[in-house]
Amino acid sequence: MRDENRKKQIDLQKNYYYDYSRLNQIVKERYNLKMNVKYEEVQISVINSKKIIELKENVGI
Repeated sequence: MRDENRKKQIDLQKNYYYDYSRLNQIVKERYNLKMNVKYEEVQISVINSKKIIELKENVGI
């Protein structure tokens, strides 16, 4: 029973994600937005820099 509910939940999450992706695309096109995001390197002592590197790799930055 739990596995069945988990699968339904995952399917719902995929649908919600698709809705937001679609809405983002519509807003981007309507307002002619450019998606050129640039990040500056910032050192924060309480954050493990290895985790930031992993995050950047996972996000594709």
